Amino acid sequence: MITGFLGAGKTSFIRAMARGCGRQFVILENEYGSLDVDGSLLMQDKEVTDEKIWEMSEGCICCTLKQNFAQTVMSIHGALDPDYLIVEPSGVAMPSRILQELSRICYDRISLAAPIAVIDGQHFEKTIRDYPEYYRDQISIAGTVAVSKSESFTVPQFQSIADRLEIRPDTVFPPVHYSEWPPAFWQSLLEKTFEFEKDENGGLKRVFGTEEKTPQEELESLSMEGVMMHSPERLLAVMELLVRGAFGTVTRAKGFLRCPERWYRFDLVDGDYAVTGCEEMEEGRAVVIGKDLKRGNIRRAFQQLYVPEGSEIQVAPTKINPGALRMRR
Repeated sequence: MITGFLGAGKTSFIRAMARGCGRQFVILENEYGSLDVDGSLLMQDKEVTDEKIWEMSEGCICCTLKQNFAQTVMSIHGALDPDYLIVEPSGVAMPSRILQELSRICYDRISLAAPIAVIDGQHFEKTIRDYPEYYRDQISIAGTVAVSKSESFTVPQFQSIADRLEIRPDTVFPPVHYSEWPPAFWQSLLEKTFEFEKDENGGLKRVFGTEEKTPQEELESLSMEGVMMHSPERLLAVMELLVRGAFGTVTRAKGFLRCPERWYRFDLVDGDYAVTGCEEMEEGRAVVIGKDLKRGNIRRAFQQLYVPEGSEIQVAPTKINPGALRMRR
C-alpha cells in the first residue's frame, strides 16, 4: 500500500517504483470523485505499459466499499496473479482501516509488504496542521517514508522533516529524493514485510520483517490476458521456443487461446508440452513461470510468432485433431 495526502505525488512515485523494480504490478486505485486522472497518466507511461489500472471511483475503499474491496483484491489475485498488487488509497483515506481489511484475506499466497508513505516535502506543514489525524495514522503504519518534491533538499532538510513527523527508529527514511534510489533499494521495499499484532489497548501494533527467500520463491511468474495465435502451427512453434530456452528458463506454462478457427489449450511442464482443442472461452489467457524470463519477448510471442536471432526452428504444417493430443519435444 502506498499512501499520501491529496497531491503528495503518489502516482509519480508508483511510476518510478515500476521502473526501479522491473516487476509485474497491478495497481488498484481508489480515486476520490467520479473522474479518474491518475490511471490515465499511468497508462501514458510507455515504461509502465504492463500495468493494469483497476479503479474504484464509486467510493472510498476504507468505508463505503469495505466489503467490496477485499473481494476485488481476491478477484485480481485469481484473474491476474501479479507479482505484486499496489493499493493506492484516496488521499483522504485512513490507511490503518485499509490494512485491517487487507489482513482478513492474507494467507500463504497473499502477504503484506510494509506500507510506504509519500510526504509532500514542500507543503506538508499546512496539511499536518489541518489534518493531524490522517498524518498520525499514515506515519504510524509506514515501513518507509519517501519525501516527494525534494530533489534539491539537503540532508539537514530531510532530518528536519523526520523530526517534525516524529519518524520512528524502525521506519526507513532515505535522506534523498526517490529518483536517486538504486534498484536494490527499490527491491528491498518489496521484501520488507508487515504483520499485525494487537497492542494492550486493542489497537494495531506493526511488526516489520524481511521476506525469507526459498528456491521456489525465486521463480518469476508472468500472467497475460487477450493472448492469441495466428495458427496452431505457430502455437507449437512457441512451445518449442519455450522449452529450448529462447525466452529464459521456463519450468511451467499453461493457458488457452484462440487460433483463427478454434480454441486450444496448452500445458508445459519441465520440457514436455501438450496442445489440445478446448471449448470457446471469453478471452485467451496464459501463465509462464520460470527464471530469467524475457518478459517482453514472451508477450510478443503470444500475439504473433517471435523468433529470437539464432533460434530459427521449422514446424511442419500439421492439422491438430481437437480431441487428440500432441505432446513432448
